[in-house]
Amino acid sequence: MPIKKWLVCIVCNLLWLSSAKGDNSPLMVTDAYMPAVPTVSRTAAVYLKLENSSSSKIILSGISTTIAKHAMLHQTVESNDVVKMKHLSRLEINSWESVEFSPGGMHIMLMGLQAKAIPKTFMLNLIFENQTSQAIKISVRAPTN
Repeated sequence: MPIKKWLVCIVCNLLWLSSAKGDNSPLMVTDAYMPAVPTVSRTAAVYLKLENSSSSKIILSGISTTIAKHAMLHQTVESNDVVKMKHLSRLEINSWESVEFSPGGMHIMLMGLQAKAIPKTFMLNLIFENQTSQAIKISVRAPTN
């Protein structure tokens, strides 16, 4: 049952976070949100800020969530007056560096949204190259005009 897997993932991440010390700490995540989308939408973007306050490089190599079939890192690029999304297979965050995911720039793309009504908050799992992961809470916000 998906709920059980999700709870196991959260508990494991909380245990990992509580045992993390110094340079083994996960990224600091702030302002994590997804603009609300219509119920017919099957895609959405997530924005956040990641801060590596350790002395080691952190490599983000994947993302997962229970509310979508796929979650991918994307970079918005413009070429010959055409705006496209470029898939990023990984993101290196150097020590003492911050990376911001924002509209018109880097973002997490959720594809194949599973729920007819997206909850006000949901969990997203950041997966790192060293086989660890970090669960983060995403808030769903009303779109701004």
